[in-house]
Amino acid sequence: MKNLKEYYSTSEVAEMVNLHRNTIILAIRNAKLPASKTPGGHSRIARKDLVEFAASRNLPINFELFPTVTNGDKVLVVDDDDLVISVITRALKGFGYRTAIASTGYEVGFAIRDFAPDVVLLDINLPDINGIEVCKKIRADESRSRIKIIAISASNDQAAIDAISEAGADDFMPKPISMEQMRERIVELVGPIREVIEGRS
Repeated sequence: MKNLKEYYSTSEVAEMVNLHRNTIILAIRNAKLPASKTPGGHSRIARKDLVEFAASRNLPINFELFPTVTNGDKVLVVDDDDLVISVITRALKGFGYRTAIASTGYEVGFAIRDFAPDVVLLDINLPDINGIEVCKKIRADESRSRIKIIAISASNDQAAIDAISEAGADDFMPKPISMEQMRERIVELVGPIREVIEGRS
């Protein structure tokens, strides 16, 4: 089980134990299922807590639905600010991640096709198609369902944060971004880089 993810979203948990997402959310609210909260307001369920929750209710868990099947080291950075892109990509490369960039919503589809990222850092305010619409387009393609999306923005407009969450973003981080926190969020979503787990780097 060493290559399984450490944390899961409520949607992933619901699918793995074959329950409605609202049932999982209710279990969290009623303290039946422990969960942590990201600053973006999303619940994250640790694998060990999921196992205990499922065992207490005789629920089978299909971990194969959300395995860590990639190296977990490919991050697509989507932002129209060259300085932001430079700072983020330099930090990611320092952490051992491979990166690709896109500066418009139009470029995202091509970048995902060619780069096959594990995570997309997606600015909400893009010059052509806003990040909310980009997020919807990614989520509309079932072949891209394993991609994790972290929305980023210099604005803390709650309406925009709620909108991109509803569009399918897995998390939200305000700018300026803490590079260490960014790394922690990526690990929460896709696990550590595979080579690190297996001791090859």
